[in-house]
Amino acid sequence: MTKFRLKIGARVTVCQRGQIYHAEYYENGKQKRVSLSTKNLKVAKEKAIKIDHALVNGESNQTTDLSLVEAIELYIDWLRTERRAKSSIQRYQGELNSFHVFCGIKKILRLSQIKASTFDAYRSDRTSEVAAKTLYHESVVIKQFLTWCESRSYLLKSPLIKVRITKPPLVKRTPLKHEQLVEIVRKLPRHHQLVVLTLAHSGLRVGELQRLQPNDVNVEAGWFAVESREGLETKTRESRRVPIHKELLLLFRKHQRGRDWFFTSPASSEYPDGQRWISPKKLNEAFQRAVKACGLPAGLKNKGFTIHSLRHYFKSTSVYSDVPQHVTNAWMGHSDRSTAEIYFHRDDTKELQLINRLPLLLASATTTSNSVSVSKS
Repeated sequence: MTKFRLKIGARVTVCQRGQIYHAEYYENGKQKRVSLSTKNLKVAKEKAIKIDHALVNGESNQTTDLSLVEAIELYIDWLRTERRAKSSIQRYQGELNSFHVFCGIKKILRLSQIKASTFDAYRSDRTSEVAAKTLYHESVVIKQFLTWCESRSYLLKSPLIKVRITKPPLVKRTPLKHEQLVEIVRKLPRHHQLVVLTLAHSGLRVGELQRLQPNDVNVEAGWFAVESREGLETKTRESRRVPIHKELLLLFRKHQRGRDWFFTSPASSEYPDGQRWISPKKLNEAFQRAVKACGLPAGLKNKGFTIHSLRHYFKSTSVYSDVPQHVTNAWMGHSDRSTAEIYFHRDDTKELQLINRLPLLLASATTTSNSVSVSKS
């Protein structure tokens, strides 16, 4: 119920609905009501004066108060227009949807109802569910979203404009040792062994390996082509080339490539021809089961090994094998390029020699295309 009405300037009226002050005015022949997101009358007057000034001077582009779900849809559409990577859009949408569900439980349905305290409560609720790094990323996405809403005049002002988000310290993780990786590979199902060995010998991200097409792997020349394709972009949205380790070359010559993807999942009742691409989630689950079977810690929550640990293994092994850091960074597709990398001119012959400095993992390849045997040293 409206408790009182106060005229502000020429065209705006401040009213109170519940405990929150709102601004009412006419624009383009339509009556509009916008939450001022405050219980303080003085603050409400200041905000209302700005709205009135914009209306009088023809500068207003105020909109009706959007629901949170409408605002999220508009933001995701904008990300698509900006041609953000599909994987990034999916992650942003998932994180914003999680925030939307939380707000719904708190009966916060409109964009204007969100406050800094809402954000704080959400972070507190998520602390026990996700890792600190994940919570930080979610928080940044929510803040960026509300800032975007302000820039589009869906909000008078982002409630998080003064909120600072502290980046969690990097967790120093123990890299996989050669002997540990050998034992883990032994515990894996056959159809996962070659995939894991490829990640360990190349430093590719799992998504990059998943999207490798048959022609991206040139066994004759000895190179991976990691292509950033429309709808299948790499993390940095850049393509690159990675030399193939000599032991992978041996296995790749026996590997049966898929029709559309270099690596494919095994046949199943749903996919009898087995031509679908691999599932990073299932691969990670299988890898962690093998890690646990070896008596090693698995999973981020346990500060243990995950499929991403193979990328760390590649980095560490390259360092210990005296591969120059800027060369390793070029292979791994790091986005934070140093001055040395900017002036680095690639030499195919030299890089094929450098990749083979990495220690051997394989003893021999069996006649089964996706099966390997590994040495103990």
